[in-house]
Amino acid sequence: MKTMKISLVLGAIAFITFACAPLKKYSPDNNVREDLFGRGVSTSDTNMVSLTWQEVFDDPNLQCLVQKAIDNNLDLKIAFEHVKQAEASLMGAKLAYVPSLSINPAGGLSTLSSLDEPAWNYDISAAFSWEVDIFGKMANQKKAAATTVEMMRDQQQAYRVSLISSVANVYYTLLMLDEQLRTANEMIAVWKESVTAIHDLKREGFADEVAVSQYEATYSNLLVTALDLEEKIKTAENSMSMLLSEPCSSYKRSNLLEVKDPQVFQVGIPVQMLTFRPDVRSAQRSVEVAYYMTKDAWLNFFPRLSLSGSVGVTNLLSGIVSPVSVLSNLSAGLVAPILSSGKNRANLKKMESQQEEAKFNFDKTLLNAGREVNDALIAVQGSIDKRVFYESQVASLTKARDDTELLMNNSDTKTYLDVLAAHNALIEARFNCIANRAYGMMGVVSLYASLGGGSEY
Repeated sequence: MKTMKISLVLGAIAFITFACAPLKKYSPDNNVREDLFGRGVSTSDTNMVSLTWQEVFDDPNLQCLVQKAIDNNLDLKIAFEHVKQAEASLMGAKLAYVPSLSINPAGGLSTLSSLDEPAWNYDISAAFSWEVDIFGKMANQKKAAATTVEMMRDQQQAYRVSLISSVANVYYTLLMLDEQLRTANEMIAVWKESVTAIHDLKREGFADEVAVSQYEATYSNLLVTALDLEEKIKTAENSMSMLLSEPCSSYKRSNLLEVKDPQVFQVGIPVQMLTFRPDVRSAQRSVEVAYYMTKDAWLNFFPRLSLSGSVGVTNLLSGIVSPVSVLSNLSAGLVAPILSSGKNRANLKKMESQQEEAKFNFDKTLLNAGREVNDALIAVQGSIDKRVFYESQVASLTKARDDTELLMNNSDTKTYLDVLAAHNALIEARFNCIANRAYGMMGVVSLYASLGGGSEY
């Protein structure tokens, strides 16, 4: 007998332990590889992730456009509505703990025979039911719904960061195109004088018709380049208007050469990505939701306890005109799955597989995040490293063009073909120098986005 009692106690303890396992709270894995950002990347606790977007992008004209986009963008407003919808679902999960109550009034005229006068009768009853969450099934569902709300907020933040980055990229593209257009117009003015000069040389017998045609063709090509740049500027402004959710317009902006040079930011220790980068947070919360859904599938093997009852008044117990009678009942029900155990096992295996899939997606998201940080740092540092060489190249080619044109006009050592080659090389170098400066700024935008928008959350 004593042995049987001990077995029963041990069995009860094992059952309680097994039953309470689903109540265990999810514990996230915050272990992140220290080399996540790749080789040669400086990390520090004081870094870009602690900055707001206003501190990263300190151009006042850009700040004005970003703020307008945050206030007006329709897709961002839609993302906010998604958060509200998830919060409503969470409210529904919380209300699952509350008993359901219904009131059912009924009444009418009745008679027992055709000789009797119709009599008024009524029946008013109230019924309630309540599922007791003895094994934590509804608690798991509530936790999953709460995590889903946070995932929706992460998605909203991800779109906000993407919106800020898109506005900044379009803005820096406009600065680049503006500066290239200014350069093209300067070259047009210079080459117009060269066309006039070649005509004068032809009249004096120092140039032929071929040289004149080549100069005029180059001048026409510069005019076409300027028109192409104007078209690209208008297209970029249209893209900006879509981000700002307003009709197409021209936007006030700074001069590329006056904008502060991008800095090389320290990117912080990798574990901070779990806090600041929305897609990483969302991927981790997907693992959490899968965890609770697996526990929910596990709880389908356990019985469900529900309480129900009703209370009401009626005048129908002892005849049509009987005095008022009170009815009441209270019952409890325990439903245990038997024949559906095979279906529950299949569902549990499915949930366990989805949980593993969520873990793999989280690891993949982390690796992708580290690669994006590394790519952005390479772009920023590469732009800074190449800038001095581009500027030196422009200075050298400017001198080469001027010297070549001077030698052609005063000696026979250089021809108009040499001048054309020097001129085209100078235009390409100046355009590349401008583009490199803009690409460096866009690299900072990519770094900002790859770090999750810093303290925006």
